[in-house]
Amino acid sequence: MKLAIERAETSTQPVTQTPNSVLTYRRFAFDGGNRFIKWVSPDHQPRCIPSYIKPLEDWEDALPDSDTMIIESNGVRYVVGQVAQELKGKPTYQHSKANLAQKLFLAALEPTEDRTHILIDTLVVTTPDTRDQQAVKRLTALQGLHQFKRNGVEIAAKINRVEVVDECLSAWRYAWNQGLFSYHRKNAVLDLGGGTALARVILPNGLIERAADVKLPGTFDLANKIAAALKARSEYSPDLGLIMDAIATGTFTIGPRQSFAGLFERCRQDWLADIQATLRETWVKQAAEIGEVQLSVDRLPWPRLWPRPATDGSRFLNSPAPNSSASMDCWRTKPWRKHGLSCGKSISPLPMT
Repeated sequence: MKLAIERAETSTQPVTQTPNSVLTYRRFAFDGGNRFIKWVSPDHQPRCIPSYIKPLEDWEDALPDSDTMIIESNGVRYVVGQVAQELKGKPTYQHSKANLAQKLFLAALEPTEDRTHILIDTLVVTTPDTRDQQAVKRLTALQGLHQFKRNGVEIAAKINRVEVVDECLSAWRYAWNQGLFSYHRKNAVLDLGGGTALARVILPNGLIERAADVKLPGTFDLANKIAAALKARSEYSPDLGLIMDAIATGTFTIGPRQSFAGLFERCRQDWLADIQATLRETWVKQAAEIGEVQLSVDRLPWPRLWPRPATDGSRFLNSPAPNSSASMDCWRTKPWRKHGLSCGKSISPLPMT
């Protein structure tokens, strides 16, 4: 399987298809997030599956589907995605994303019907802090040759180089390059992940102002508040992922009858109040310098989570990034110091080229 990839490396064609049926990428972005795993398929469609993983015993069955991948690698068989969630697998937010990257990444290496050899010149991945050398080391270990089965198909993939990027920076770059910021000095990004959220102030040249970094509770903290309220009311504590799914669909219902619609508004207000208070307190010295805050989030309907005040002057922008790892919308807000961090849906977390 290696021979076709090695021949493709010598090809002068810089496109995604070579004469010897090797699927090639100059750059490939992979986002193994706490709530979703995201990448772009060979036909340039954004792919997004639940970030759950479950080892499979020899006697256990699992069937692949559009949101589920069964991986066999180094004698280990496991399922990633929707079925892993339904089989009570472990969500990524309960582990280190960097530690799971080696397993989750294989789910994103998607073949075509006639091409099962994949060559990636540069793999782009994110981490909360590129100064964490241990995390960077685990992510750069993705470089090299991977031979495995994905949904029963044998795949050989070679990664020539791994580029590790700070979280928030790719969202900022896209917003800056697209002219979404109206304030051309310091701006900020609030990246609301599942396990944690990260807020960063970024200078016009792309430098992160590290002293202003703020780590915050992510969207699963909202789910925790709802779960605690449900347990107090009915002694029922559901899976947090099911709560987030119910928020995303707008049903606010788990199973056939368990509704938390009456609890959602109060829990949401408490969650937002905690985030806003922490940012105001931490950014008090930068408040006069920060222009706008770009909100980045995984596949959640922001009018339900972070309502727009009718008088804040916000402008909705339908601006998904081309060839991005997720198609998301974007709100542009007036300066946060005036309007109290009124934000909305995100841009794509990882631009692709």
